[in-house]
Amino acid sequence: MKRLPFIIVLFSTFLLSGCLLTYFFAPKIRAADLPGNESIEKEKKVYIQRCGQCHLLIAPDFYRHNVTIEIILLRYLQQKIINEDEARAIRDYILAVTADS
Repeated sequence: MKRLPFIIVLFSTFLLSGCLLTYFFAPKIRAADLPGNESIEKEKKVYIQRCGQCHLLIAPDFYRHNVTIEIILLRYLQQKIINEDEARAIRDYILAVTADS
């Protein structure tokens, strides 16, 4: 019982300092509703396929106003979840659709 408060504090710190809480509240979007035109269709498909493979798609504006996409892509590259070409395509897509926001 004496460890319970410690465990709660430890878990809360992890939850609040990590991205878990941030992404839990991030706006989600369906693939069909993603912005973009034909010139970035290839990059959009990579975003849908690679990011939607593990979790719900997050609305691109979230990255513009909350967390830069580079931070997430760097983590995914380090963990070998995506390769450099995929990271570049995802970054290009997010930056293209959030440029005017």
